[in-house]
Amino acid sequence: MNSFSSLKKHSIRGKLVRVIMLSSLLASLLTTIFFVGLEIYSFRRDMVRDLTGLARVIGINSTAPLEFLDPGAAAEVLSSLAIKPHVRQAVLYDARGNLFSRYAAAPDLSPPTGHIEALAQKVFFTPKHIELYVPIVERGKTLGMVFLQADLGEFYSKLKHYGIMAGIILLASLLFAWFISFRLQQKISAPIISLAETMARVRDNKDYSVRAPKQSDDEMGALVDGFNTMLDHIQRYDREVVAAKETAEKANQAKSDFLAHMSHEIRTPMNGILGLAELLADTPLDERQQQYVRTITHSGSGLLNIINNILDSSKIEAGRLELEEINFSIRNIVTETIDMLSGQARRQELEISW
Repeated sequence: MNSFSSLKKHSIRGKLVRVIMLSSLLASLLTTIFFVGLEIYSFRRDMVRDLTGLARVIGINSTAPLEFLDPGAAAEVLSSLAIKPHVRQAVLYDARGNLFSRYAAAPDLSPPTGHIEALAQKVFFTPKHIELYVPIVERGKTLGMVFLQADLGEFYSKLKHYGIMAGIILLASLLFAWFISFRLQQKISAPIISLAETMARVRDNKDYSVRAPKQSDDEMGALVDGFNTMLDHIQRYDREVVAAKETAEKANQAKSDFLAHMSHEIRTPMNGILGLAELLADTPLDERQQQYVRTITHSGSGLLNIINNILDSSKIEAGRLELEEINFSIRNIVTETIDMLSGQARRQELEISW
């Protein structure tokens, strides 16, 4: 589990190489184990078959010595095994299981003491030897038994040879798998790495004109086409947004210019009206005429303030508005407001007072 979870930390190139190498190693290892096991099984079977055939030949040649109770003749038959270097010893037993004759390749070998009671064919494998018991039967009568003991030196020699060959084959298969994986990962990971680099370039530089190169017509090629199409839409949308922003800025600038121009054009005659009202107020007027002059002055001043506020809105959009602190009198403001509305109220036969 840890080995698979650790793959998350590697790049796609590393993952491909590791997966292919691991799969090849597992397949090669299983194949090697199967064939080596098959060879071991075949060698053990052939060894048992050869020793069984040899024991039966000795049994046939030992029939007469057993019937005539001639151990010397039996010893001559067993001595022929000297030409078989892997046979360590051979023992001939009579029908009652007693030792009749014996051959030993080395003087320190001792005859077996068990497995002869039933006088049946048996095979035993020990760490160093193979032991075989074959009964001697003549015309349906059991005359005795042949025991053969052979060392497994040849078996271990072949097993070592198989191990070396298996190791060489396994190493060669791993090298070949690494070469194949190296070539394959270039074909598989190169488009992915190229796409990732293009995505990083678009993300870092905000350059939507970049396009990922298409290197194949498979699913990866379809992914690259989809990515490039997405960039086309984003680039088109970005251009439309920029154009709309520029249009809005131009329209906003035109509105600000218009407001500034109009406020300036209106302010000039208003200043003239207020100036004439002040001159008129200095002339001898009755009380009603003075009130009319004050109403004209207050209304003009209010209209001039509105014009200034319009100019301030254009300054706000231009980011050039400056706040001012001015002292004012609520009493004067209320009085001026009443004066401006008194004429209209009088025409409607209303009275405004405070």
